[in-house]
Amino acid sequence: MKAGIDIRNAGRILILILVLISMLFLIKAIVEYKDPTPGQNEYRNKDWVFVNVTDSDAAGTYSFINWNESLVLWLSMEHNESGTVYDNSSYGNDGTAFGKTNKTAGRFGNAFGLDGETGYIESTVSQDKHTVSFWYKNTTELNWTHVVNASGTLYVNGVIGAPGQYPVYISGDTIQAGKLSGSSYFNGSIDELLIFNRNLSYQEVLALYNSSKYEPYHNFTSLEDGLYNYTAYSVNESGDADNAGYRNVTIDTLNPGINFTSPTAPSGRRNVDWIAVNITADDPNPENITIFLYNSTDLIISNSSGGNNFFWNITSLDSGIYYINSSANDIAGNINSTPTREVIIDMPAVINLHASVPPYPAESDEVYIYANVTDDNDDVRWVNFTIAAPNGTVIINNENASSRNGNIWNSSKLNASSLGRWMWNITAYDNFSVTFAEGSFNIAIWHTFVGNLSGSLQLADEAGSSLVRWNVENVSGSNIYIADSDSSINFNSLAALGRNLSNASTINDFEELDDFLATGNYTDSINSTYTFSGNVKKEYNFTVFGKTIYYVPIVNSTNNSNFFTGILWDSSDDTNNGGEEGEYEKTAKEDIVFITEASKGELGKYGVYDYEIKIPAKLREYVSAGSSVSLYGEIR
Repeated sequence: MKAGIDIRNAGRILILILVLISMLFLIKAIVEYKDPTPGQNEYRNKDWVFVNVTDSDAAGTYSFINWNESLVLWLSMEHNESGTVYDNSSYGNDGTAFGKTNKTAGRFGNAFGLDGETGYIESTVSQDKHTVSFWYKNTTELNWTHVVNASGTLYVNGVIGAPGQYPVYISGDTIQAGKLSGSSYFNGSIDELLIFNRNLSYQEVLALYNSSKYEPYHNFTSLEDGLYNYTAYSVNESGDADNAGYRNVTIDTLNPGINFTSPTAPSGRRNVDWIAVNITADDPNPENITIFLYNSTDLIISNSSGGNNFFWNITSLDSGIYYINSSANDIAGNINSTPTREVIIDMPAVINLHASVPPYPAESDEVYIYANVTDDNDDVRWVNFTIAAPNGTVIINNENASSRNGNIWNSSKLNASSLGRWMWNITAYDNFSVTFAEGSFNIAIWHTFVGNLSGSLQLADEAGSSLVRWNVENVSGSNIYIADSDSSINFNSLAALGRNLSNASTINDFEELDDFLATGNYTDSINSTYTFSGNVKKEYNFTVFGKTIYYVPIVNSTNNSNFFTGILWDSSDDTNNGGEEGEYEKTAKEDIVFITEASKGELGKYGVYDYEIKIPAKLREYVSAGSSVSLYGEIR
């Protein structure tokens, strides 16, 4: 048997389903915000907020705006349990049903029926109670009546007037729905009791009556700065409630405080190429601080940072006039600015020095000093150029009072008495600053000699035939000697300086030698080079022409210990003329010999070679004024 379907009945069923679905959509309360309602978490720099609401339910609904939790009681009569009538506001002011009450059909969903003798609902509301809204219907009426009491102004079904009954009795903080007075009871039904702690506008009163016709909106004005919230609600005839969402809005009408703080550059002239700007703002809702740098015509650069503090060091600026200021704005759009400061950058004159100095300058070397002076603002007034000798004597003092940007140069040819450190100084004066530059070079009292050794000996007869040939391949252990060319050296009589012929210490020998050579005032004098705290720094035993000389004072010839230099004195010159016999002394002024021991192919300061020896430059004047020393070699 086949099952059949009546197409006509199926069509009727489908139409009925569609109608029911349509009815479900029609009775659903849908409430939304519309312009110019602020968005969620919006900041405003106005003291008002306009909340605008649309209610898209085509059937009868009521709507309201719960501004800043102003709804302090909402007994919808939909939710009750064991005598408790729940408060839908955020305050939890639940009511309690007393006497004979019953749940009945309401204007919106359910209501409470009251017997007129004992039944009522009581709630305690400690908050302010400026607007009361409710629906009622007594047992003799067919229609519901809407009542709003806005601080004494009564509205009935959206129109100012007096209701036939007022079945909500308020005494202090006690709310009794179902009573006409403290002892008179109401016989009928009550629905949707709402109390607000603010006065509702007339438009809001109308929306409580019928928001399908009168959509709620309200401009909340004269608001103090602070955080506010609001939620729009709509309730349909079935008692279903919808809301448009909870929103916060912050009122901030105050401009940020803003100040320059240290180390911001002050107004005025400065001789550095940077401007530091430090800004402190004061605002509870900061967004940005922006710093601006201008010249006389344009904005050069700006920079922004969030928060209430911003430090910016603007660098690499050319000389010129600049203007700085800053603005601060907060999230609400308030803005404030600092005064403008004028900062003039006037960089000091720039001095470029160049000295043409030999790598190892000596007396009589010619040294040239060059100076180039420049200034961005072309306001150099004069330049002073000086060169001072080691003894402090200024040998050049050139003042150029009419100088402007350009080259200033001078030179000095150093004479034979110019041992020591030479100093030069350039001072440039512009209108607002002074610039210094200086340099120096040192003509050391020591000269260094380096080289290689080789030796050969050939004996031949009168016919030229070689009888004996002797070649020295390794010169290590050979000695190099240097003395004043006017000295007459007896190599068999040499002794260690700082020792007498009995090998006892005579430490004053080094100071006496400094006195002879006029080198005692130099930091690298012979005494300071070879001794420390009254003792010779280091000693070595040299073999001189087969004789060992003990305790010879030595120092490294240059920068390592591969080569060293010792000092000897010639005891054959000891005359004991008023002095101590057998030791170096001023009265006899015995000849002085500097000695080094060769070492084949060693690394020295200037390369690889066989010997390295240092002598004081004044050694050439030890015996008498002269310009040369003599070098001797003992090849082994």
